[in-house]
Amino acid sequence: MTEHDLFSPFRIKHFTFRNRIGVAPMTRMSSPAHSVPRQDVLDFLVRRAENGAAIVYTEALVTDYESAQGYPGQARLLTQRQIDAWKPVTEALRRAGAVSIMQMFHCGRMAWPEVNPAGRSIAPSPLSPESLNTLTGAPYPLPETMSRFDIRHVIQGFAETARGAVEAGFDGIEVHGAHGYLISQFLSAYSNQRTDAYGGSAENRYRFASEVIHAVRDVVPEDRLLTFRISNWGIADMEVSLFSGKDEYQGVIERLSREPIDAISELSMVISAIRDCSDSALQATVASGLLIS
Repeated sequence: MTEHDLFSPFRIKHFTFRNRIGVAPMTRMSSPAHSVPRQDVLDFLVRRAENGAAIVYTEALVTDYESAQGYPGQARLLTQRQIDAWKPVTEALRRAGAVSIMQMFHCGRMAWPEVNPAGRSIAPSPLSPESLNTLTGAPYPLPETMSRFDIRHVIQGFAETARGAVEAGFDGIEVHGAHGYLISQFLSAYSNQRTDAYGGSAENRYRFASEVIHAVRDVVPEDRLLTFRISNWGIADMEVSLFSGKDEYQGVIERLSREPIDAISELSMVISAIRDCSDSALQATVASGLLIS
């Protein structure tokens, strides 16, 4: 990327990004209480916009009060107190000329029961990461296998968090389906050994991600962005490829390009998703070489 490209604007839907520089969704674990980040963390996001960042992501927010949390001190966006804490942030980001995106996720098997209010960790299959938990220094506990009720409950948590983001004034919402967290756990045969409609074939393993996307799209107005993040690696067992090869990974990208989303976020690249596909080939165009700082 040349300097000219880095500082040139681009558009997704009706949003104009003033350059290709963005603030990544960095996990902060900064909430002292009420699942709201500390004020200095919120101020940090605004300063980045005031200093020229075109797009500002929140840290990844967890999506329910039962099983989504994977780290201490994580934020949520489900209550009026939490919405009210974020409203002045989104307003300040807009005044500074930046596009604001709330990223949300469920940690799945990357959690341990002590950090979740319901005292449980859940996953597609009863498989723990092989590596140790870097925060506890201990093995991850064996997660509970998600029932159909769990699946519906978790999907509802994504939708309710998206509602909170809309109410708080965010320009966009990102569904975090990467880095070995819950949606990624469903996508990958490494962590998904189910034999029902959510496991087995690549199409079945994709089903959960698609249902999350559609539930979220139903509550996100068309004038807001909806994006999806994906990767081929996880924060645990980092040496393992989460997909069997290039063809399987590209197959997931192809399915995502047909979903009602506006962009796919893949590490340092943002791909603009084209909804009206006329054939089965991968219908995606690179919208930017977005630099996430």
